[in-house]
Amino acid sequence: MGGFGAQSIARAVTRWIGIAGAVLAGVGGGALIIMMLLGTADVAGTNLLSKPVPAMFEATETLLVIVVFAPLAYLQIKRRQIGVDLLAARFPPRLKTASGVLSALVGFLFFMLITWRGGMLAWQSWQVREVIQGLVNFPIYPSKILLVIGSGLVTLRAGADVIEHTYNLVKARPADTKTEPNGP
Repeated sequence: MGGFGAQSIARAVTRWIGIAGAVLAGVGGGALIIMMLLGTADVAGTNLLSKPVPAMFEATETLLVIVVFAPLAYLQIKRRQIGVDLLAARFPPRLKTASGVLSALVGFLFFMLITWRGGMLAWQSWQVREVIQGLVNFPIYPSKILLVIGSGLVTLRAGADVIEHTYNLVKARPADTKTEPNGP
């Protein structure tokens, strides 16, 4: 498969990830709203009625995984992640593209490991329908599954970035890493 074929596959993957990432970003935003409402209810219930919300701690720790991992693919495709480019800003265009290949490759490998290990843990959690035992048994396998989906989409996007940056490096077309790709 030549560079053109790989690049067109990377574009198709990027479009698909954009759609799935937008949906997951909505899920992450919804989880954040639920966390805020639960926190408000817990504080109000504790201070006004002396009755805290049962399983508040378990709910927030489970929802926090969703808040963090669900929108990652959307952030990656929109290139909205935090980056420190003190040195890269001073690089010549070709070296910027090469550093883009390296950073995308490191991100790909990192999130591939998270997806792989998270997938193993999510599968085990799903099989036993894992819960956090407390006043209320709170299921945690859904958050583990969403961790795998979110990190898996980031892995795919980082792989597409590796292909895109490598193509630009080989074809001597330095990529502008500040522009947003065409997405949904």
